[in-house]
Amino acid sequence: MEVALPEPAVFGEVRAWAHGPLHGRVDFEASGRLAFDVAPLPARQMWEARVTFPAEWVSVDAPAVFCEAALDRILAEEDAWVREVNGRRERDRVATLESAANNRTAGQLSAAMAVLGLLTVVMGYLKAGRAHPVPYTQRVDANVPAESPAIASYFYWFLSRIGARRAGLRYWQTSCY
Repeated sequence: MEVALPEPAVFGEVRAWAHGPLHGRVDFEASGRLAFDVAPLPARQMWEARVTFPAEWVSVDAPAVFCEAALDRILAEEDAWVREVNGRRERDRVATLESAANNRTAGQLSAAMAVLGLLTVVMGYLKAGRAHPVPYTQRVDANVPAESPAIASYFYWFLSRIGARRAGLRYWQTSCY
């Protein structure tokens, strides 16, 4: 936004402030205008401009003009606001540094936990994760027996009729359908 004053703005005679976000700028243009830049302006936030210039630049005849020697009051207000904003900036800077330090600590702790977890898995594998040789001395016959599974189950489960019934039902179910 550009502001044109009654006379070309010269640094030293004109003082300008922008209140709002901390990233705003006020520039004295070569054309004698003031350029206020507060982009990007966050949603639901306002900004305002305050400009002081010599009272001689305004004609006294203007009915809506109120000339008051208010420069000392304005400078005192701006000084208080600057102190408040600088304090807020310092608190934000400290909070950012603390957050970065906490993030570094959390990252280091996460990395240490990941290494510890990986080490636990590797140690567990080295201790008990390998295949153990199982002694198997029986000879495997590839021929399918002619007997019903019910008979095999009967002998296997020490003549248990419940196991034989289950095996028989399964045999009849698969062989009949």
